[in-house]
Order: sequence, then structure tokens, then C-alpha cells
Amino acid sequence: METRRRRQHEADHALYYFLARRALLSWHERFKLVRKQRRRAMLESLLQRNRADALAQFLGLWRRRTASCSTLQIKANEILAARNAELLSEVLTVWRTRRAALQECRNEADEVDRSKRLR
Repeated sequence: METRRRRQHEADHALYYFLARRALLSWHERFKLVRKQRRRAMLESLLQRNRADALAQFLGLWRRRTASCSTLQIKANEILAARNAELLSEVLTVWRTRRAALQECRNEADEVDRSKRLR
């Protein structure tokens, strides 16, 4: 009887140990899985934030470079317009000078022609 009670007691302890161990192992596995999922979620969040930051930096750099290029293009167009206006002014001045010289030559030719006719 004592042996039977002792064996029953050991069997109860073994059953408790087995059930407790199985519960702890399943809890531990679940804990590791949840921890892994949290780490993965945090990593994904961090990577997403890093991607967003990198994209924002790229777009900011692109905006600054575009603004700089636009400013340079505007200045280049202004310089080109000024040079064209200066060249046009020079051409116009040369044209007026030559036209005046040509008119003077025609006037002289007319004078010579009139003086020859009067003779």
C-alpha cells in the first residue's frame, strides 16, 4: 500500500512535471515567436523610415539642383539676350554708318552729274 501510494505520488509529480514542462516550452516558443515578430516589425518600420528619409533627401537635393539649374539657365538667357541686343545695336550702327556713307556718295555723284550737265 505504501509503495502504491508512493508510486501514485511519483506519477502525479511526473504528470505535473510533464504538463508544466510542456506549458513552459510552448510559452517559451510563443515568446520567441512574438519577440521575432516584434523585431521584424521594428526592422521593417526602421527600413521604411530610412527609405522615406533617403527619398526625402533625394527629392530635396533634386529640388535644389533643379532650382540652381533654373537660376543658371535664367542668367544665361539674360546674358544671351544682352549680347544679342549689343550685337544688334552694333550691326544697326554699322548699317546706319554705311547707309549714310552710301547716301553721301550718291549725293556727291548727283552733284558731279549735275555739274557735268550744266557744262
